Amino acid sequence: GGMFIFKGKQLIYARKDEGTGDHAPLEDILNLCCTAPAV
Repeated sequence: GGMFIFKGKQLIYARKDEGTGDHAPLEDILNLCCTAPAV
């Protein structure tokens, strides 16, 4: 699995999980989503 965040058609975050139970750091995701300007 993994996580991808787009702003419109632009990819602004991509992360591939290394294994079961591996997740993107929640703090990184919240910081990115809360600071990125709206489309």
